[in-house]
Amino acid sequence: GADAVITVNRQMKESFSAYRDRGIHVLTNGYDPDDFPAERPQPADGFLVSHLGSMNADRNPPAFWQAVSELVDIHPDFREKLKIRLVGKVDIIVRKSVSEYGLEKFVEYTGTVPHEKVFSELGKSRLLLLTVNNTPHAAGILTGKLYEYLASGRPVLGIGPEDGEIAEILQETGAGEMCGFENPEKIKTLLLRFFAAPASTTATGTEK
Repeated sequence: GADAVITVNRQMKESFSAYRDRGIHVLTNGYDPDDFPAERPQPADGFLVSHLGSMNADRNPPAFWQAVSELVDIHPDFREKLKIRLVGKVDIIVRKSVSEYGLEKFVEYTGTVPHEKVFSELGKSRLLLLTVNNTPHAAGILTGKLYEYLASGRPVLGIGPEDGEIAEILQETGAGEMCGFENPEKIKTLLLRFFAAPASTTATGTEK
């Protein structure tokens, strides 16, 4: 009976279309520019890959851990400079995967941080890791942190459906690329590409 319906992604709009054929609008989540410091922090030395937010069991990316493990075995410079920072709650399943792939010395667990510190963590990173829940209907997931990732200007490596809504946004904005849940070879290729890019390179591939 509503005059109009607002939802946050295309998949939900299509689902609601089964009940009505008009007046359904997509208004995505976003970010508050005032949350970001006037002076953006520069990337830290080395190659810091950061994931911000909870990483539960469904978001655990085994293909990413496999790709990283294989790269540190064969690429000395990558091994020397790599640091992975998980900011937020991390499930025991994720920690077990890190251990199984022998990556304990490369991964730092910071626990939760105040929201105002999130933007500093984003800016320090050379690459932002975005993992999608590996569940049915994953293609329609649009995580809230995606928009803060985009606002940071740092490149994004997503793990999830390559035909999903996040993949489309990353492609449209030039902010990064999505890799499938079972695609470690593509993840390795992209990690090396981001690693080789200058530290000042933005998500769109230009230098600040």
